[in-house]
Amino acid sequence: MAGDAPDLGRQAGRFDPPDADGFRLLRAEEDRFHHVYGPVAVRAEGDRARCRMAPGRRHSNPFGAIHGGFLTAFADLSLFLGPAILGRLALGPAVTLALNTQFIQPGRLGEPLDAVLTVTGETGKLLFVRGQMEQGADVIATFDGTLRKLPGASDR
Repeated sequence: MAGDAPDLGRQAGRFDPPDADGFRLLRAEEDRFHHVYGPVAVRAEGDRARCRMAPGRRHSNPFGAIHGGFLTAFADLSLFLGPAILGRLALGPAVTLALNTQFIQPGRLGEPLDAVLTVTGETGKLLFVRGQMEQGADVIATFDGTLRKLPGASDR
């Protein structure tokens, strides 16, 4: 699996080198929103990408499950990280135009949460992505989104 990841070029500095399972850890700045996720790792799996994090108490709702707002935020982050690790999007100037999330069942704390996604289409300025969040064999949520690549996105 580690060999599936493309050369990230200038983006490589935003990720640690791949571990034994091919996951690359995102380097998040402590004073940015991305820090709320905790460690997030990503890897390419053929034409799919897998983003993984470990949900804890700070990601929970009052009922002891993963908060739906957090699931939506993780889906949004995955819209960028997945295509980036697949070599389809520079981690730079792009914005989310649309994000739809469907909640299937409660997510469990203390178990890895994976967002598995594919790029379903691309135009000169838009990128279309679909995915699902999984814990083991369980689907927790599905999502799809549209990203708008801003000027300068292709030269990063």
